[in-house]
Amino acid sequence: DFDVPFAHTPAFVGSHVDGYDGMLKGILEHFWKGQQRTEAKGTINVIPGFDGYCVGNNRELKRLLDVMGVSYTFIQDASDQFDTPSDGEYRMYDGGTKIEEVKGALDAEATLSLQHYNTRKTLDYCQQVGHATASFHYPLGVQATDEFLMKVSALSGKEIPEAIRLE
Repeated sequence: DFDVPFAHTPAFVGSHVDGYDGMLKGILEHFWKGQQRTEAKGTINVIPGFDGYCVGNNRELKRLLDVMGVSYTFIQDASDQFDTPSDGEYRMYDGGTKIEEVKGALDAEATLSLQHYNTRKTLDYCQQVGHATASFHYPLGVQATDEFLMKVSALSGKEIPEAIRLE
């Protein structure tokens, strides 16, 4: 038996953005519904959303969060999957967000979406289970990166280190 989530993603309602939001919400509902939540202070879920450059971008965001000492889970992390070799041997894709990580993400204090318009239903659901939520556009450029880091700092209680400030 495989624990496979179900999500409504009808093509005739909205666009691929609505389908993505429905898929993500369906996955979280599947693994979180009926589960007991134990809030882990300072932990954050990050929803990167649509990103054709996720290999580098997700790794850089993880580096920043690691430097800050933030406990986080990337929901839907495809950064390592694109680097899985195609060498003729069958293997599952490398990386990705594991089922146990998605289940544990229920206990996060907050969920951040880097796709302001693409995750409205998902963030509503995260609020219903008790998460603080925030959404903004992908942190590209100094102003957007500062906004992201300040929000992470406020939600996690972690200071932005001097090493990041110097960057």
